[in-house]
Parts: sequence; C-alpha cells; structure tokens
Amino acid sequence: MRAMSRAVRGSGFRGVCEYAITRSGKKERGKVVGGNMEGTSPRELSAEFGQVRNLRVDIAKPVSHNCLRLPAGERLSPEMWREVAADFMNQMGFTQQNQKVYVLHDDADGQHIHIISNRINESGGVWLGKNENLQATKIINQLELKYKLEVTVQKVEKEKKEPKKQEIERGKRKNEEPARKQIQK
Repeated sequence: MRAMSRAVRGSGFRGVCEYAITRSGKKERGKVVGGNMEGTSPRELSAEFGQVRNLRVDIAKPVSHNCLRLPAGERLSPEMWREVAADFMNQMGFTQQNQKVYVLHDDADGQHIHIISNRINESGGVWLGKNENLQATKIINQLELKYKLEVTVQKVEKEKKEPKKQEIERGKRKNEEPARKQIQK
C-alpha cells in the first residue's frame, strides 16, 4: 500500500469532496465507505464539515486529505477499507472528535481510498500533525503486515541533474570530478 506523495492540507472541503466523489472525467463515482459523518454528497459533507470549521475561523487550512493505494490486482472489500482507514487515522492521531469521511475509488490501476478529515475537532482543538509523510509511511508499513497486504517499497528517487557549466569548469581547473557528480555517486 502506498500513501499520496505528500499529505495535503487545504482551505476548502467542498472542492476535495467534489474531487473524491464525483470524479469528473471518470465514469465511475467514488463510493463513501466510512467515516463518522452523515452526508454522502459533496454538498452535504462540506456543510457538515463547515459547522465544525466555524469553531476556529483562525485556522486557514482545516482540511487534511490523504490517500492510501493498493498495488494493481490487490483488492479489499469496502468494510475492510473502512477498518484500515480508521486504523490509519487513529495511529495518525485523529480522534472520534475529528470529522472524517472515506471515499473508495475502485480503479483498474489500483484500488485506493481518499481520507478527508477536519483538523479542527468538535471541541475546537486542532490536530497539528508533525512529520505527516514520514509518520504515514511508518504506519502504512505496519498496516501492511497487520492486514496481510502486499508489502510495497516506497520509491524515493530524485532526478539526477547534470552539473552546471561553472561546476564543470571548476572541476577541470581542480582536475577532479564535479562535486555534484561526487555527491550523486
């Protein structure tokens, strides 16, 4: 299972709910499979999120959006996704007081779930989240083992850039390989 390349924080719930549920350009809609909210449409969910958001108008980005994706060919039932997503959110530090909704996309290239949550809880407290991406990667590794999912390797390869002209010239003057090449090796 993989997470999004980075967890996303946003300012508006309506847009992310529209994206996850209506899936413009795709024929199959996202399916709400869990969470702790009553609404099922983007309009209903954003109104619900908005009620709690209004407790802390000083928070510019109350939206937390994450995504968990299975490798192509691996599948979970909606009930199992609900359990995995709830476990993930609990380990990330979200509580029952944080609103959340889980939206399943059942695509051929890999089943995945969008987890949309409110960083502001029903008491007005705020989930701050530190090192979210690193924490999510560690949690996903534990979830793969716990739920007997295919263990995926997180690839973090950065594009190797060629040395700049001045770096090459400096290397020639000093009769050594450019520093950028040395570091890449």
